[in-house]
Amino acid sequence: MRLLYNDFFEWAGLKLKYTGCDISPHFITLAKKTHWLKDFKVASITKLPYQDSSFDIVLASGVIHCELDYQQ
Repeated sequence: MRLLYNDFFEWAGLKLKYTGCDISPHFITLAKKTHWLKDFKVASITKLPYQDSSFDIVLASGVIHCELDYQQ
């Protein structure tokens, strides 16, 4: 499994702390196998395990169809 955002940031020479979050434990397991130095968590987009203002930039991709209460 490739982390396309992370791979691009590394290719571009950007020195960023990359954190990944997904609702699927399966995808988190796959990500940890190939990128074991990165931080990954299983969580819903509406119940993220992070404090407000923890990140400067957040990219959310493919989340609306996974969350029934997306308006929250």
